[in-house]
Order: sequence, then C-alpha cells, then structure tokens
Amino acid sequence: MQTVVAPLWSLLEACRAGSEAEQEQAARAAQVAVCDLGSCEDWLSL
Repeated sequence: MQTVVAPLWSLLEACRAGSEAEQEQAARAAQVAVCDLGSCEDWLSL
C-alpha cells in the first residue's frame, strides 16, 4: 500500500498547483501504482 501513497500524493499536488501536463503525468503514475496492487480499474478514465 505504501507504494501507492507517493503517486497519489503527487497527483493531489499536481491537481492543486500543476499544469495540465503535470496532472496527466501524475494521473498515469497513480493509475499504474494502483494497477500494480491488482486493483486495476479504469478509475481515472485515462
């Protein structure tokens, strides 16, 4: 579970103050981290 915290935190920060490109990159990284846990659903609609 700890491997998901950093990407999700980065996504939160990017959504708060990042550019659109930074948000998309952070969203993809967060989705990969969640999928690696075996809970892969298209939860971010990327």
